[in-house]
Parts: sequence; structure tokens; C-alpha cells
Amino acid sequence: MDRVNKFYELPEFSDLQGLPEKIVEKEQELDESLGDTYTFSKKIYTGDGRNIYLGKINSWYFLAGPAKDFKVFEDKKLILLHIKQRFDEANSSAEQEGEIDLSWKGFWNREIESL
Repeated sequence: MDRVNKFYELPEFSDLQGLPEKIVEKEQELDESLGDTYTFSKKIYTGDGRNIYLGKINSWYFLAGPAKDFKVFEDKKLILLHIKQRFDEANSSAEQEGEIDLSWKGFWNREIESL
């Protein structure tokens, strides 16, 4: 819990409730630490009055929907795979109807690259 509180002391985490807990869980799962100094970037996308969060802490990435259900990924390949899977799931029915919009997939790839 001490580690979680250290994250919350940083201003970058003030509006990211739940992310420090997920980071500590991932550190424990991998038996690895992000360290004590951070390079941090985040983007917030708003649509229909709801926010989606995308960010990077050192070499790790995070993503969350409007419910702030944060997922932490230890590298770029894993977050891109997660987005691809979500994209494929969401568009499987649209693909059957011929209404799939591939531009969103490229959008997320570009956004992750820009972090």
C-alpha cells in the first residue's frame, strides 16, 4: 500500500484513480519495478461525454475506458495486441454488414507511437 500511496503523491496521478493499484499489481505479477523516477505522458479522449485514457509510464503503457478500468501493459506490442483484439471484437458484426471503419485501428496505432 505504501507503493500505491507514493504514486498518488505525484500530480500526474491525481485524476487517474485506480491506476497506481494496477501498476503495483503488474509489478508484483512480473516481479519487476518501474523504479522511483518516472517519465509520464497521457492523453484523454472525450466522446459522448465519456473519457478514454491512454498513457505511458517509463516503458509501460496504460489504457482505460470511461469507468477507469485501467489495464497496464509492459510493452508496446501487448497494448497494440489488446487494442487489435478489442477492435476485432467490436467490429466483427460490422464487418459482416460491410460497415467496418479501419481508420480507427490506424488512429490508435499512431497515438501509441506518439506517446
